[in-house]
Amino acid sequence: PLRIFRNMKRILLFFFVLCGMASSATHIIGGEIRYTYLGGGQYDIEMLIYRDPNGGPAFDNPAIFGVVDEFGAEVLTLNFTLDSINFVPLADDTCYASGTGDDVVVERGYYREIITLPDSTRGYTLIYQRCCRNATILNIPTPLNYGATYATGIPARDSIVNNSNPHFPLPPPIVVCANTPFFYNHSGIDADGDSISYSFGTPFTGGSQTNPQPIPSPPPFFPIPWAPGYSTNDWIDANPAFAIDPVTGIITGTPTTIGQYVTQIRAIEWRNGVQINVTWRDFQVNVVQCLPEPQPVILEQNDSCSGTGGTYTAAGFFFDDFNWVLTLPDGSQEALGSDSILNLSRTDTGAYVLSLVASNGICSDTASTDLWLYNPDIGLEILGPDSACFPQDEPFWTLSPDLPAEGVGTWFVNEVKQTGVQPDPDAFQVGLNQLVYRKNYRGCSWTDTTDVWWAICVDIETPNVFTPNGDGENENWYPFWEFAPERIEILIFDRWGVIVFEGGSDNPDLWEGWNGVNYSSKQDCPEGTYYFVVRGFAFGEVFSEKSGFLTLLR
Repeated sequence: PLRIFRNMKRILLFFFVLCGMASSATHIIGGEIRYTYLGGGQYDIEMLIYRDPNGGPAFDNPAIFGVVDEFGAEVLTLNFTLDSINFVPLADDTCYASGTGDDVVVERGYYREIITLPDSTRGYTLIYQRCCRNATILNIPTPLNYGATYATGIPARDSIVNNSNPHFPLPPPIVVCANTPFFYNHSGIDADGDSISYSFGTPFTGGSQTNPQPIPSPPPFFPIPWAPGYSTNDWIDANPAFAIDPVTGIITGTPTTIGQYVTQIRAIEWRNGVQINVTWRDFQVNVVQCLPEPQPVILEQNDSCSGTGGTYTAAGFFFDDFNWVLTLPDGSQEALGSDSILNLSRTDTGAYVLSLVASNGICSDTASTDLWLYNPDIGLEILGPDSACFPQDEPFWTLSPDLPAEGVGTWFVNEVKQTGVQPDPDAFQVGLNQLVYRKNYRGCSWTDTTDVWWAICVDIETPNVFTPNGDGENENWYPFWEFAPERIEILIFDRWGVIVFEGGSDNPDLWEGWNGVNYSSKQDCPEGTYYFVVRGFAFGEVFSEKSGFLTLLR
C-alpha cells in the first residue's frame, strides 16, 4: 500500500484578514506579558503586542508600562522601548485567502526590559493598557469604545522566594476556518515547574478613545461587556462550542459564523497545591472561509513484473494543478511534468520516492510513495552453509543480489512456511533438508532452493564405573547422549597405555559399547582404572571428543 505523507506547504502568503473587513480593522488585537526572575530582585520583562496595521496607529514607542503593589499603589511607571516588529504567519493548516486583494497583515511588537523590584511583603502587578479594539468585533457591543488591559502578577517574595510566570510558545490562534474542527495547544511552559490550570476569561478594557495610551490603572480591572448571546465561556459562534481543557490548555470547537471575536485565557499557577499567580492573555480570533485542503492520491497501476518502470495516476480531491517529482537515490530531485498518467521508466535501479504535489492556488499538499526500481531477472541465490551441526553451528543464510525492500519474503523448510527473518532451527530434521526462499512483489517472483544437511551436535556424556560380573546389571560401558551422533568411536587404554578396546558404530543407539573384554586376547580385563577416548561424528568429522578415566569392578 502507498504511504501518504502530509506536508502542508503554503505557496502563496496570505495574511490575517476577514473578507470585507480590512477598511475598518484599525487597532490592537491581542497581547501578553511574561517575566523571568533573574535573582536579586531583577526581572526580565517581555511584552508581546499584536496589531492590525492597516490604517491603524503604529506600536507605542515607548509603551507606558506600570508596576503597582497589591494595594494598587504605584511602584514604577516605565517607558518600554520597542525592540522589534515581525509578522505573525498563519497556521500551517489554514488554507485561506481573502480574494479581495485587500489583505491585512498581523504584526507582533516585542518589548523587553530588565527591572529591579524591592523585596516586599506585597506582591506586584505588571500592567499595560491600550485603546482601542477593532470596530468589527462581533462579541462586544460598540468595540471601538473599549481598549485592552494586559497584565500578570508577581507574588510577594516573602512567601514565594522566586517566580517566573508561564511563557506560551505558540502565537495566539488568530485565523481559524469556519465549519472546520479547530484544535489549538495553548499550554504554557513554567520555568519553576509550577502546575498551570487554564480557563476562558472575560477580557479587560483599558484606555479610551480620548486617552488611548494611559498611565496604567491598578486593579481591579474592568471587564468588557459581552454583546447579546455571548459570555465568558460562550464567546464565539460554534457547534460544538469552544472549550479549553483546564489541565492541558488545549482548545477545541468548530466555529460556524465568519467574523471577529475576542477572548481571554486565564493561566493560573499552582505551587504545592496553592494558587500563587494569574497571567491573562487577550487575543482576537478571525473566523474565515477556507478552501478545502488538497488531498492528492497516487494510484499505482502495475500488476506485472515492471522492474525499472511503472504506471501511476494522479487522483484525489480539492486541487486544480499538480506536478510529479521524483527523488533519486542520491537525494536530488527531478520534475516529471503534470500528465495525469505518468509512465515512469528509469535505467538505474535503486530506492526512489515519487511525489505528487497538488495545489488549489492557495495551498498545496504532497502525496508520496517509496519505489524500489529493480531488475526483475536478478538470478536470486541463497548464500550460506549447506550443512549445520546444531547448536554448535549457528547457521545464517543471506540472499544475493538484494531484493526490493517492499513486499514480504518467506523461507520454507521442507515445504513448511517459516515466520521469521531466518528459518527456525527446530524446523530442520536430522539428515537432508530442502531450504527455499520465495518473494513476490509487483508481479515479480523470485525464488531459490538449496539442500541443507542437518545434525544435532550436543556433548556426549560418559559414566565413570561399570561392573561386567555377569549379574545382568551395568555389564557394558558406553556413552550416552540426548541426540545420537551419526557415528561414535571408543578407545580404551590400560594403565600402561596399551589399547584394550577399540570400536565404533554408525548406529550408536543400537551399539552396546565395551563389555570389559580385551578385544585382542578375548580375555576379561582385570579390575582397575582405565583411560578412555570417545569421539562423536557428524558429516564425517569429529564434533565432540571426550577423554577421562573409568573404573572396572567385578
